[in-house]
Amino acid sequence: MLPPKIPHNITLPNGSKAQVTDRSTGKTIGTGFESHALYYLNPHSSSVCGVSPSPDIIHCRLGHPSLDKSKLLVPQLSHLKTLDCESCLLGKHVQVSFPSSANKRSMSSFDTVHSDIWGPSQVPSNLGYRYYVTFIDDFSRYTWMTLLKNCSELFSAFQTFYSEIKTQFGKTIRILRSDNAKEYFSKQFNSFLASQGIIHQCSCPHTPQQNGVADWKHRHIVDTSRTLLINAHAPSKFWADAILTSCYLINRMPSSVLNNEIPHSLLFPRDSLYPLPLRVFDSTCFVLDLSPGRDKLSARAQKGHQCVFLGCSRVQKGYQCYCPSTHRFYADVTFFEDMPFFARLDTSESTLQEIKFEPNVMCEPIDKKVTFRASQLVMVEWLISCNWRLWQVAVAACGNDVLEDGDIVCFQKAPAVDNEEQVRYPDVPSYLEYVHNRQVVHFRSLDRPKEDDFSLEMSRLHTYDDVVERVAQQLDLDDPSKIRLTPHNCYSQQPKPQPIKYRGVDHLSDMLVHYNQTSDILYYEVLDIPLPELQGLKTLKVAFHSAIKDEVVSHTIRLPKQSSVGDVLDDLKTKVELSLPDAELRLLEVFYHKIYKVFPSNEKIENINDQYWTLRAEEIPEEEKNIGPQDRLIHVYHFTKDTAQNQMQIQNFGDPFFLVIHEGEALSEIKVRIQKKLQVPDEEFSKWKFAFLSLGRPEYLQDSDIVSSRFQRRDVYGAWEQYLGLEHTDNAPKRSYAANQVGKFSV
Repeated sequence: MLPPKIPHNITLPNGSKAQVTDRSTGKTIGTGFESHALYYLNPHSSSVCGVSPSPDIIHCRLGHPSLDKSKLLVPQLSHLKTLDCESCLLGKHVQVSFPSSANKRSMSSFDTVHSDIWGPSQVPSNLGYRYYVTFIDDFSRYTWMTLLKNCSELFSAFQTFYSEIKTQFGKTIRILRSDNAKEYFSKQFNSFLASQGIIHQCSCPHTPQQNGVADWKHRHIVDTSRTLLINAHAPSKFWADAILTSCYLINRMPSSVLNNEIPHSLLFPRDSLYPLPLRVFDSTCFVLDLSPGRDKLSARAQKGHQCVFLGCSRVQKGYQCYCPSTHRFYADVTFFEDMPFFARLDTSESTLQEIKFEPNVMCEPIDKKVTFRASQLVMVEWLISCNWRLWQVAVAACGNDVLEDGDIVCFQKAPAVDNEEQVRYPDVPSYLEYVHNRQVVHFRSLDRPKEDDFSLEMSRLHTYDDVVERVAQQLDLDDPSKIRLTPHNCYSQQPKPQPIKYRGVDHLSDMLVHYNQTSDILYYEVLDIPLPELQGLKTLKVAFHSAIKDEVVSHTIRLPKQSSVGDVLDDLKTKVELSLPDAELRLLEVFYHKIYKVFPSNEKIENINDQYWTLRAEEIPEEEKNIGPQDRLIHVYHFTKDTAQNQMQIQNFGDPFFLVIHEGEALSEIKVRIQKKLQVPDEEFSKWKFAFLSLGRPEYLQDSDIVSSRFQRRDVYGAWEQYLGLEHTDNAPKRSYAANQVGKFSV
């Protein structure tokens, strides 16, 4: 017997033994035996080597996992020390990781479910998807994935997922954990969670690490998908198929978080890991042809070069194979895993291309031998440039298996070999990409955000450097690096608070996206120094409260990012008038009329945020420098009570300040010092009430009360702080005149 594709001879004599010999050397490499009319190979026979897949094929079938996980899944690979895979290097290369905190898993399935949305993809999938959402069980780390065309489909996807968990597992979700994406906070979504008793936990603003399980799962899935696409040389439009395949394989792969247990086995302990044998993504395949009308002499399979394996179906026991004329699931498939589908397409030799514009530009080579039966051809000569011609043919194809009504076929004639003239769009795909990505951008000066200065026709694929170079040319500026761009907020119709960092985005399309909307407006400003140099500096806005004048002046401090708070204060001293030449300054962090932090002088300014917090600088009073061991430095805030919905709320206003109180000092003595400090007239001051506040609850004080007895803790900040409250109805801010005061001032 001589099976095809196997380089061995299998001899089946009349006896009960079988012998396998190498066809080229004649050497016996395996033996077998006969039983009940069947021949079995001996377990120790080496003949299985003739049909066993190579380590590279196994690695590709499993979705390019790491070597350690490959060894866990396939013990036969335990002898391998390295697994050189260029696609893994290209698709998974990352920066050096940093230590992460310990991750505590749930004790039961679906106690906690993590979720996050990925997207939008710059290239829509075959079916027009641009997003996907993941739902991850914290206990098993099994991942459910749903493709989305718009973020607004999130609620429907969650309802489907919730119903599946309730029906298939008989369980309910206790906690849903997500980031702060607005789709998770729609009125419809919140009402459904409340009705089902699901607690929605979201991460704090600007802290994506709190949703780390979903973020790491995104990274794992996207890295694997990228590697699959790179290894397959597949067009980007197949990203959704690669994403689904990656999720399918990762669910069936040992996880280090689970001590190398498999997520699928934890949830489905009785089910097989792989209902169908794994195959290499992008394998060329033959599919059994079951179409009606076949006669006995017709081909029994669809031709291999028209079908490509794109993964397994979750809802059908079949393979997902794609061809230009159909997109169905098949089970009767023959694979050629060492024959990649897309790598065999040689577009350099193709002159005919099928063109589609929606949902994205697609130029695919078609078979030159395809006939146009009963077709009517209308040919239009379209001159692109002096040496390139595009022949556009509108085809009304009848009964053809590849082309359909309305398809466009292009033939491109190459230029003469001796023609060295450079052209802007040298081929059909590049010209069609230009047409598809053409974008008119309206540029406005940041100083005049309501008026258009000029408009430029650009491509959404333009890089950051391309955009600023075009703007610099328009402004007749020699150095494009002095241009700083700011994106547009589609909701407020104003510039965003944060400008675009130098080369901080890849393409123009990234600059124009605002959540799920796209703008056509960018704001520009011309800097006095190049933007890369400016980004090496830290710019802070500091409000200086003068001790000798009734004024607050805002100063802009620009220093290298490695500078300290002490450097900021030294620079500020050169710009302000002090009460004494040797007066000491301090920098405070103020938010909603409360002091949250006093910056130490050695703290680096790189991480100081002045976008949401107010930075206030002031002189340090002499009494605070000479504070005694029994004295306390307390916070003093102005406040008023607001009764809304039968609940009392404390509203702070005005300028907060520090005050030194002495051991055994009564409120009556402290009131005298506060009135002198704030320069409040007697008539108005007599209406003020004084209260000790802790956790937002006021406890009103009498003149005879010892204030120091209320303040026992010295390390209270933020929402849990204790402070002395000054209740009065005048909402005008009361200035706290501090150290080395000269003269008297009235408010």
